Amino acid sequence: MNDKFTQKNINKLLLGQKFSSFALEDELENLKSSLREFVKIDNCVAVLSDFKDDRSFVFAGSFASFFGISNLEQNIDSAFEDFIFEKIHPADLELRHKLEVQYINLQLSLPTAKRIEYNTECRIRVQNQEKEYQYIMHQMRYPRSLPDGTIWLAVCLYYPAMNQSLTGGIDGVIYNNTTGKVVNFDSSVEPEQSSISARELEVLTLISQGLLSKNIAFHLQISVNTVHRHRQNIISKMKVSNVAEAVSKAKLMGILANR
Repeated sequence: MNDKFTQKNINKLLLGQKFSSFALEDELENLKSSLREFVKIDNCVAVLSDFKDDRSFVFAGSFASFFGISNLEQNIDSAFEDFIFEKIHPADLELRHKLEVQYINLQLSLPTAKRIEYNTECRIRVQNQEKEYQYIMHQMRYPRSLPDGTIWLAVCLYYPAMNQSLTGGIDGVIYNNTTGKVVNFDSSVEPEQSSISARELEVLTLISQGLLSKNIAFHLQISVNTVHRHRQNIISKMKVSNVAEAVSKAKLMGILANR
């Protein structure tokens, strides 16, 4: 699997959204002010990404010296912090991007008001100023969606890791920050398996609720033949043998919430 493909998939999922609502600049400025103060206390590096306008804002605490950042605050003409990504070990960057793909699909499956309850966290190897790999911690959350349901803002936090032992993988998790419940991260899931359409997700959700094809057709006001076509597309895209496996894998991926 190619990480450039994974990054392209993330770009398509986030930057390719159809933003029909106006961004709330007051909310953006309030969040920027909060991050300015937060990095002073936590000493981390915070990146605030705006997917609607494809830009980001970097706020640097004392840990910024790890990345060679001297400015306390800077703006980037990209929603993604490539100056950090290029320092991450390629294997860990691939897993980190796959974690985000699953997180995006979980977010899109949730009501907008519930999305802020979920974060991701992982431990990744990053080159320090001596070009040596060192583990750091990475957290990510999507704190704001627009009224039209599009994901608008993301916050990534980078800070030191206490555990420097080599274990393999990135120990990635998606978790509910109000209950502590963990959504499993399946590192074997490929990005193309998450590319089901909005209508296919509706069908898969109804299948997970135990509805038969005729009931799904009635609920969605489509023909039974169209439901059957969606079922076959889901099975093909997710590379599974049947819809029961698709439901199980979708829950692992975060496309369907575990119930």
